[in-house]
Amino acid sequence: KSAVKVSGTIQRLTDKKFGFIRDEQGVDHFFHYTELDPGNSARALEIWDNLRPTVESEPGTKVRFVPVQAPRGPRANEVEVVGVVTGNR
Repeated sequence: KSAVKVSGTIQRLTDKKFGFIRDEQGVDHFFHYTELDPGNSARALEIWDNLRPTVESEPGTKVRFVPVQAPRGPRANEVEVVGVVTGNR
């Protein structure tokens, strides 16, 4: 069975190539950049590099992801960028 994706918003990205996504219930999920394109780390890195300036200049990038309960807390797998929310200043 395929996992169900939920919606969220990227809260922040770090220099260590991980970030945090807040779901619609207000829960923060950790994710690693490789989840932007599982199985293709070069493409995932390209998406990450394009995402960072967007998230820093215009918070509110919408994503869909598979929520997973990991040993260290909620985690987002299979992160898919949906779009950027603009005009929320």
